[in-house]
Amino acid sequence: MFVREFLRRAGGLRPGALLGFLCVSVCLAFSAFYEILEWRVVLTFYPTSGPEWLGMQGDPWDTQEDMLMALIGSSASVLTLSSLHERSMAALSDPLAGATPRARA
Repeated sequence: MFVREFLRRAGGLRPGALLGFLCVSVCLAFSAFYEILEWRVVLTFYPTSGPEWLGMQGDPWDTQEDMLMALIGSSASVLTLSSLHERSMAALSDPLAGATPRARA
């Protein structure tokens, strides 16, 4: 939700499909960056045992599975938590939003 809040506050984006798409895209970009970084570290420091490191216990699809999990997780979080996030941001901007009627007077 950090990316969503950053895009809402600093980017001035309104809630909607574009905001959700950008949040998921940033999560996927970070996941891809990590996988490329992992590959580069193995090539640099373990050039002879690269397949053992990158094969991840014999799973040649480990990188793709990790990115799929990032896609599923970020999509599920955007779909299920966006309305809660909007309410919490509104409560922060209006400190009396959650107060009792007596406290407002």
